[in-house]
Amino acid sequence: MASLEAEHSLKVERMNDAAIIATDLEFNWQYAEVIENPKDNYEKLSKIIEKRTSIEKLIKDIFYQNMDKPKKTQVDYNCYREVLELIKEKCAAFDLHD
Repeated sequence: MASLEAEHSLKVERMNDAAIIATDLEFNWQYAEVIENPKDNYEKLSKIIEKRTSIEKLIKDIFYQNMDKPKKTQVDYNCYREVLELIKEKCAAFDLHD
């Protein structure tokens, strides 16, 4: 019985070392199973990895379509100058401490 508890404790320790976020718990648990018994558990881990890969691809396709493209923004500084002049006329001129 003590040996079984020690094995479980070691498995949990490995899981805790690898578990960074809650969504990784299933992966980490199955990984620990593969380490202990690769022959019986490798296929389950492969399915988890396949599912995770498809979800990550979906997220990348949906949310990061234009993330790599630099955004071109053109600033009209003349417009800012006009606004500052208007503020200076209506309120007060800016000094070095503003």
